[in-house]
Amino acid sequence: MIFVTLGSQKFQFNRLLQAIDVLIESGNIKDDVFAQIGSSDFFPKNFEYKAFLNRDEFSKIMSNCDIVITHGGTGT
Repeated sequence: MIFVTLGSQKFQFNRLLQAIDVLIESGNIKDDVFAQIGSSDFFPKNFEYKAFLNRDEFSKIMSNCDIVITHGGTGT
């Protein structure tokens, strides 16, 4: 599974989410994807997401993923 985590600040990362959505739709990404989208206002059509995760949810997903895509924030 691929976990996309975009932090908890007020910043949006819509372009990243859109690119992943397109890559899934085109078949270039075949893995399951889950994203913590933060304050982004793009809502993916091709993968599951949640705006914010609590610490336990975040830890559970991190322990089950194979790949992490992040914006590189300090908390990640």
